[in-house]
Amino acid sequence: MQCLTDLEKLKIKDCPEFHSLEGIGGLVMLKVLKIEGMPKLVELPEELGELKSLQKLCLSQCSNLSSLPKGVQCLTELQKLQIADCLELHSLKGIGSLMALKILKIRNMPKLVGLPEELADLNSLQELQIQQCPNLSSLPEGMQCLTELQTLQIADCPELHSLEGIRGFIALNILKIDDMPKLVGLPEELGDLNSLRDFQIRQCPNLSSLPKGMWNLTGLQILQLVNCPELHSLEGIGGLIALKVLEIDDMPKLVGLPEELGDLISLEKLHISTCPNLSSLPEGMNRLTKLSTLCIEYCTGLHSLEGIGGLISLENLEVNHVPMLVGLPEELGYLKSLRQLLIWWCPNVSSLPDGMQHLTELQNLQIMQCPQLEERCSINTGEDWAKISHVPDIHIWLCY
Repeated sequence: MQCLTDLEKLKIKDCPEFHSLEGIGGLVMLKVLKIEGMPKLVELPEELGELKSLQKLCLSQCSNLSSLPKGVQCLTELQKLQIADCLELHSLKGIGSLMALKILKIRNMPKLVGLPEELADLNSLQELQIQQCPNLSSLPEGMQCLTELQTLQIADCPELHSLEGIRGFIALNILKIDDMPKLVGLPEELGDLNSLRDFQIRQCPNLSSLPKGMWNLTGLQILQLVNCPELHSLEGIGGLIALKVLEIDDMPKLVGLPEELGDLISLEKLHISTCPNLSSLPEGMNRLTKLSTLCIEYCTGLHSLEGIGGLISLENLEVNHVPMLVGLPEELGYLKSLRQLLIWWCPNVSSLPDGMQHLTELQNLQIMQCPQLEERCSINTGEDWAKISHVPDIHIWLCY
């Protein structure tokens, strides 16, 4: 292999008996090295550090690889390091010297208990992903020095209980947190991440509140809060004046949306799902004049849609599995931009409002499992047929 001095890419995959990479140091022009499915590989040779041109290193499914060689520190041109399913790998010591590293992805490393402090020396790092590290309990304090970091994604790390140390991420655009059952709070410094545009937090069952500083994120455009059952309030959300997408899903303790929701003057998409104790919408929703999509589903306590009449840009309205809803408001007729209306599994909606006939832009109407509406919307004979006969595409059906 030492003779292949011009080789730029090398991929070794699914070689269960392959146990050594000795001689690889001679591949002086190698830029990409991918090693996958080599269970008998227990170590990487020190000469790995001689690959001065290496820009991308991917190690996957090397279940007996326990550590990285010291030579890894010499990979000064390495821009991407990806390690996945290396079950015995317990340390990332030595990565602090990878001064050109821009992307670091770590997945399924059960023996990794911590990230080295030298992680803070990766001054060029732009993306960090940490997934399926069940024994990782904390992040290194020095992480705040990663001033070029743009994307941080942490998922399925059940022992990780704190995100302290993120305050220095002045360039962070995307922050995704998923499946961290021991996370009880977010640091106030979250509000200092002025570059943050996309914040997603999912499956954090013990997160009970959001930091007040978070509402200072005036550049935030996407906020997704999913399956955080202890989260009970969104007070302060009105400060997110650049927010375009808001998703609220599976928050059983949320009993109401704040009036300041109407201050989200840039909001274009609002998705509310599985909030069983939400009983009504705030009057302030009328001020969401840029909202184009509103989806409300599995909100079993919601009994009214009053307050939607001011949504003059709304094009898509979906109402799904809202059994307490007894009717649609007359102000529905004010939604002159509406092009699609879906009413699914709302058995107590007994009629359509007269204003429906004013929805001249409506192109698609779907009514499913609403038995009272099925009869009233019967072609030519139903009491509500005249209100919807102008709609080009109508689907009404029951599931038996």
